[in-house]
Amino acid sequence: APSWIAESRFDLTARMPDFNPGDSNARSEMMKALLVERFGLKWHEEFQTAAGYELVPDKKVLLKPGDPEKGHGSGAGPTVITGTNMTMAKFAEMLGKALGRPVVDATHLSGEFDFKLAWSADNGAPPTGVDVDNLPGSVFTAVREQLGLRLVSAKVPLKVVVVDQINREPTGN
Repeated sequence: APSWIAESRFDLTARMPDFNPGDSNARSEMMKALLVERFGLKWHEEFQTAAGYELVPDKKVLLKPGDPEKGHGSGAGPTVITGTNMTMAKFAEMLGKALGRPVVDATHLSGEFDFKLAWSADNGAPPTGVDVDNLPGSVFTAVREQLGLRLVSAKVPLKVVVVDQINREPTGN
């Protein structure tokens, strides 16, 4: 993207239609349409390699199979990730957000799993509802001890958005 994009700020006043609170995709699509229409945004997506991690099985996988009657769910905080009927691909994505680097699923585990992963925080704030005296000191140790998986440093594919064109000034109403 052009260098000016990092410093530019815009005020947007709009009336949004009612959305289902869980439908973040609809809001994203509306924002994308606004950027295309008003700013002339043109972009493409491509894959590049980046420093990240592969999620692989350790000696003994400790995951519990999910129960289809429970539905799907997930939660995450600074030092905890929970999943109900979660795929390993979705779990890898959540781990990537916690680590600030991309994580790809290389477990070859199919199906959905239930788990709770917790580790101690660097800032001393413990996760709620967890025995804080027995928490591992890092997410890497927690993944190995609690789930029987490992995070291995690797060059992984990362989807990036490349801005081909964008106008500095939006068109008027």
